[in-house]
Amino acid sequence: MNYKILIIIITTLVSQVISFVVGYNTGVAQTHRDAYENGLMTIQHVGDARIYRWLETHKIGYDYND
Repeated sequence: MNYKILIIIITTLVSQVISFVVGYNTGVAQTHRDAYENGLMTIQHVGDARIYRWLETHKIGYDYND
């Protein structure tokens, strides 16, 4: 196999993996931020760690079946 083609394939795969990881982490951070700002999540700081707790909205009267 030609090494030039192999380098192109490896570079393409690495760039896609990096793009996925960055996009995933950005999406998770944005979801947490939106949920916290809209009162659907609480964040507790324990030392350096964060504990995310989702509120169970069906227990406070939200009905999503409509």
